[in-house]
Amino acid sequence: MAISIKDSIDGAFGRHETFTIRYGWLKRGFDHAVADPSLFYSDDAHHRLGVGKNMAKSIRFWLSAARLMEEVPAVDNSRRTVMVPTYFGLALLNGRATVDTTRYELGLSQVAPAFVGVEGFDPFLERLESWWLIHWMMLSPHSRLPVWWTAFNTFGAVSFTPEVLLDHVLAQIEATAAWNSPRPPSQSTVKKDVLALLRAYAGTLGSRKADKLDDTIDAPMVPLSLVRAAGSGFRFAVGRKPGMSPAVVAFACLDFLDRTGFTARSALISSLANEVGGPGKAFKLAERDLVEMLQEAAAEQPNLIAVSSTASSPTLVTVSEGGLRTVASKLLARHYGSPTYTDETVTELNATVSSDIVPALDGGQNGSTDQGKGSVRAVSQTRLF
Repeated sequence: MAISIKDSIDGAFGRHETFTIRYGWLKRGFDHAVADPSLFYSDDAHHRLGVGKNMAKSIRFWLSAARLMEEVPAVDNSRRTVMVPTYFGLALLNGRATVDTTRYELGLSQVAPAFVGVEGFDPFLERLESWWLIHWMMLSPHSRLPVWWTAFNTFGAVSFTPEVLLDHVLAQIEATAAWNSPRPPSQSTVKKDVLALLRAYAGTLGSRKADKLDDTIDAPMVPLSLVRAAGSGFRFAVGRKPGMSPAVVAFACLDFLDRTGFTARSALISSLANEVGGPGKAFKLAERDLVEMLQEAAAEQPNLIAVSSTASSPTLVTVSEGGLRTVASKLLARHYGSPTYTDETVTELNATVSSDIVPALDGGQNGSTDQGKGSVRAVSQTRLF
């Protein structure tokens, strides 16, 4: 499984334009792109977002890397690309728009009419656990961050220097054919990705002088305390960390199983903790920590999941009817306490999602109409959540 997961990672490097995620970027970019799906392909995108040109490109990348939005062909011109929200993006960020409400709801009605007037779990990403959720989405199978995925999944050291991490990443790139096509990335590009990772999670290492203050006070991943400065290097924090809720960890476990084609109703927690590409690696949790957190999540939602210790190793069991995706979605919706996302709503939405792009607005075949220049093909789903 580890080999197939690694092969699924998008072998693209340096797309963040050396900028890491900042507070407000995801919500701002999401709202503007819902109102105008062609925003990021317009010459004035940076003016409308209130940032520099390269920052606008970076926001576009991070929306995609966090699986909040997807790039799809436009209905009226398949050579033109537009950005559409994923169901995960809508469930998390929808509502309380930072752009003109009329424009936002008009754009939303063209791609996801069921979400008009519905508020997401955490539109302004004020809860730390929402950033843990985004962290998982950025590292889960089919990640678009190969350097980050490698650092968390195949790099065995706990304490390290940037140089040691860079050497490991370069070796992994050389050993992965898909990451060298059509040509391998330059060492300088890979180094920028390594420094961006450390800057995102640990602070200002590698920052341009003019950006150091912003990178210090506007860095939402730093409070996760996943990577910390240690002497002349860095150290991964293994174990439970601030804001890491059992529900988000349980969701990640179910999501991982679903994304990797697992269909059984039970899975060994030891595999979830140690599998390359799995939640244990992404969250830097030892097996005992993962067992404890899943037990707490099961105590919170006993009619959805359980932890069985009758076998030789603790096992995560889905109790509720429905597939892994439905159970995972219900668990997260209940945890966030959204009155909008009932079990029935989650089940209905999941029932409509069976492919990467929901074929709901494809220009007529499913009862919809082309909305003109700004029309898009559909909401991209990347699972429901």
